[in-house]
Amino acid sequence: MMFTRTINDVVINGEVPDQSAGMGLTLAVRASGSVSDVVVLEELDMKAVIAVAKKAACAYRPAG
Repeated sequence: MMFTRTINDVVINGEVPDQSAGMGLTLAVRASGSVSDVVVLEELDMKAVIAVAKKAACAYRPAG
């Protein structure tokens, strides 16, 4: 947990096993009413993103 002097007063960096667990945790925090706003940022595995982008680029054909 970090305290900041920005629009986000508190930043919590955590790790969950998958998206479902992360969203479940987010819903539980929001439902508790203990915070007024929750923003969730998901870290991306850029190697996987680039691999998919390369695969899509080979298969993509523009219309016309």
